[in-house]
Amino acid sequence: MGLTIRNITMDDRAAIFGWVEALGWNPGEKDGECLLATDPDGMFMAERDGVAVGCATAIAYDEHFGFVGALVVDPAMRSKGPATMLAIYRHVLAYLGVRNGAMDAMPATQKFFTDLGCVPVYRHWRFEGVLPVGRPAGTVIPLPEVSFDILCDYDAAQFPARRERFLRVWLEAYGSGGRACVRDGRLAGFGVLRRARSGWRVGPLLADDPEAAEDLLRAMSTMSRGEQVALDVPEANPAAMTLVKRLGLVGRVETTRMVKPRGVDMTPDRVYSIASYEFG
Repeated sequence: MGLTIRNITMDDRAAIFGWVEALGWNPGEKDGECLLATDPDGMFMAERDGVAVGCATAIAYDEHFGFVGALVVDPAMRSKGPATMLAIYRHVLAYLGVRNGAMDAMPATQKFFTDLGCVPVYRHWRFEGVLPVGRPAGTVIPLPEVSFDILCDYDAAQFPARRERFLRVWLEAYGSGGRACVRDGRLAGFGVLRRARSGWRVGPLLADDPEAAEDLLRAMSTMSRGEQVALDVPEANPAAMTLVKRLGLVGRVETTRMVKPRGVDMTPDRVYSIASYEFG
């Protein structure tokens, strides 16, 4: 029967989590449900002779921009990995159509994407460690107290597309871990802490400046309570890199943000941690 590609269902959860855990991605506990709820038509599973061998996700955020994630092939199928990856990626491109696109590539797949015409923009580093405990600043409030439209506006100023559907799904799943920094009645940053397969993940974390980002992280420390926390920090934001190092977190995993070369603006000046490898 050869290779076929179908849409992912919740029944595929065990296989996909097994593959991404082998890569050390450590997804949030509800990330799979969030992907399916955000763009169910863009979730793809490849099967060879009826056996799942690889997957990819594609979020069509709007008519102009999409994000590609979780392009993974079962390590047991390594001999046929490149051909399987190419078939899945072509399927993803067909789904996204004329949209500009971006993805976060692991070191082992960067050449694959470069050979297909994608352009590296900057690197992310996975920083991990225990957040220092600190008294939450008076400017930090629970995220649900902020207007959803204001959150969407703030997020859209840091991303190539407006992500209302994603944010609504993300906050329904993880909103209790969300915090916002408000100064003089204006949103100066927000972040979401979520339980992961191991420890906690922070993302997105967006802030006007490192002081606001630190206030948010110190507020989150009261929820993580001494457990390991991970952030995916853009190297192109020096203030973010300096902050996480000063807080004692250690960089362990590198990815590269890559784009289809049609002028996608990926400036991360206020990005202190991306949402995830799948959502950008």
